[in-house]
Amino acid sequence: MNLFSIEFAVSFFIFWLFYYFFNSNIKAQKWLILSFSYLFLGLLGLKFLIINIIFSLIVYKFAKKIHDTNSSFDLFLGIAFVVLTLAFFKYNGFFELKFGVIKFENIALPIGVSFYSFMSIILLVDSYNQEIDEPNLLDTLLFLSFFAVIISGPILKPKPFFEKLNSKKEFGKESKIFALLTLAIIKKLLIANHLFDIINPAFQAPHSLATSELIATLFGYSIMLYCDFSGYVDFVLALGLMCGFNLPPNFNRPFAALNLKEFWQNWHITLMNFFKNYIYIPLGGSRGGALLTQINVLIVFFISGIWHGAGINFIIWGLMHGFGVIFLNLTKEIDLLKFDFLKRFFTFIFVSFIWIFFVTDFTGMLRFLKAMRTNFNEDYLQILAVFAVAFLFTFIYANINFRSLIFNFFNKINLFFSMIFLTVFGLIVYFLMPSGMPNFIYQGF
Repeated sequence: MNLFSIEFAVSFFIFWLFYYFFNSNIKAQKWLILSFSYLFLGLLGLKFLIINIIFSLIVYKFAKKIHDTNSSFDLFLGIAFVVLTLAFFKYNGFFELKFGVIKFENIALPIGVSFYSFMSIILLVDSYNQEIDEPNLLDTLLFLSFFAVIISGPILKPKPFFEKLNSKKEFGKESKIFALLTLAIIKKLLIANHLFDIINPAFQAPHSLATSELIATLFGYSIMLYCDFSGYVDFVLALGLMCGFNLPPNFNRPFAALNLKEFWQNWHITLMNFFKNYIYIPLGGSRGGALLTQINVLIVFFISGIWHGAGINFIIWGLMHGFGVIFLNLTKEIDLLKFDFLKRFFTFIFVSFIWIFFVTDFTGMLRFLKAMRTNFNEDYLQILAVFAVAFLFTFIYANINFRSLIFNFFNKINLFFSMIFLTVFGLIVYFLMPSGMPNFIYQGF
């Protein structure tokens, strides 16, 4: 069941009516959320639901024991269980392990396992640090299966989630909900889905395209991935608000970033916060001197590459971003590009070109790079035009905050007209979008 489907809309509306009716009964609301979360996950795949339940029960046992004993060894065992479980599902195909008649490389990656694994680590660490009360079974099951974030995050922290879960929900913020839903429709259905039909074939057969078209493909992929992922986040933020939860944002206008460090502070924010708090800082952060700081930066981006996928191409992608950040750290006293619009433009170019190593496997990456070289027919004007369009995009993106404009629009109209606008707009976009509904890209991670 896709989030952007009639089936989900109808089932969520029915769930929400009961959820709203039981607002004075917190325990009933919790059981409703868990039931709907398990229904949603089960419809995506019964095996995904079973894995989530077993995984959650084991994590709960670890969290409870860690909270009671405050043992660093128990914490180590709990984190080891989470990491090894994630590695088994995420990387077994890379190593092509076999045992008897079971071919492990054929085991499907469970929906959301990467994200609820990270949330499990946070839960275990916070239990060890006594930052949360003794874990409750129902709350833990809810935390690790919450339907709004199970597919692709954002990565939640247990303390604020549990506090909101166990308090009476406040409803409202209709204008913000309608604005977020409108943004989700524009990004996912109007932009990302259309770009998918153009860009996906280009990566499948790069040899048939000119160099200028391949460069345009990389720029387009940046925009498509951003709209796809941030559109998903806008949608789940709206779902969270409808259920009384203020979920953490995952994007903050990343293409307005002046450099690569700023880009990563505003792209997939909850993931980078996880890497910072649970990898970079424990490694020593910037406390060990300049050399160790850069080594820690490289380790973080190396792990980021591995997390995104088991392949040499993902490692290269992560390391190139790591070396880019290190370069910025070493040249922070030198203003290489004087103007902000140039800084944004070159950041966008760097990020876009590095997607070569992200979007295809190693063989596909080499095929794409070879096509860029061999298909160059001195089409300088076309290449210049592509870069000009990319520059125009970054300039407009940085100077016009469309998100604020949409929020202001819904703040100025009443609930009735908001409903009419969103319904009409949504139907128009739905009938104009390409046939089929591609899954969210980050659903595969």
